[in-house]
Amino acid sequence: MAAIIRRRWLPLASFSPANILAKLLTVDGSGSGIDADTVDGLHAVSGIYSPTATLVSNLDSVTAYSASYIQIGGAVFVAGVVTADATAAGATVTELGMSLPVASNLTQVTHLGGTGLGLFLDAVVAIDADATNDRARMRWRSALTVATNFSYVYGYRVL
Repeated sequence: MAAIIRRRWLPLASFSPANILAKLLTVDGSGSGIDADTVDGLHAVSGIYSPTATLVSNLDSVTAYSASYIQIGGAVFVAGVVTADATAAGATVTELGMSLPVASNLTQVTHLGGTGLGLFLDAVVAIDADATNDRARMRWRSALTVATNFSYVYGYRVL
C-alpha cells in the first residue's frame, strides 16, 4: 500500500530578501551558530565621519575630508585623506591632531597606531595617540610648503 504525500508549496514572495531576513532573525543570536549581525561574535558598525583637524605645529592650513571607519567590538579602524600646507620644509616636525569617530580614553601613545603617506611620496606620516587630547596625532617632516594630500590609516581600542 502506497502512502499519500501531501506537498505544500511556498509562494515565491516568501523568498524576498526582507522575508528571508525576518525569518533568519527569529533564530539568529548568541549560541545559535548563525550570529548574522556579528563578526566572530563581535558586533560591527561602520560609517563615514567628518574629522576635526587641529593645527598643532608647522601648518598654515589643513582640510580634513570625510573619513571611513569600521568598529568591530572594541577595535576601531579609520581611513581618510587630509590636505595639509606646511609652513616650513626640512627638519621641522609638522604635527596635526585628528578627532576620533568613536570616543576613547587614550592614556598612552601606544593606544593608537597607524601610518600615512604624502601624495608625492614626499613624507611618511607617523600616527599615534595624543593622550592629552584623546585624538590621533599625525607627525611628519615636510618636504614641501604647498598644499599636499596625505592618505592615512590607523587603528585604536575603545578604552
